[in-house]
Amino acid sequence: MRALLKQVVLEMEKLPAKEQDDISLRFLMELADDKKWDEAIAATTDEQWERLVAYAEKQIEDGGLMPLEDLLNELAADAKVS
Repeated sequence: MRALLKQVVLEMEKLPAKEQDDISLRFLMELADDKKWDEAIAATTDEQWERLVAYAEKQIEDGGLMPLEDLLNELAADAKVS
């Protein structure tokens, strides 16, 4: 077990049983969700990726989406103004 996970377990042991169970359940659900995403991504074909890219590019071209870099730059600029 990694040191960080050991630290988490030590901290969780200090919590009431109900909180330990709640956190443990969330952790198990997160692991299951990650596994599903990994399987779905691994099963995605090159053709499916190409269709997804083409769709995103069309949405950007039509103004429906903004490239992530542009969005981050816009958010950074807004943060400087605030």
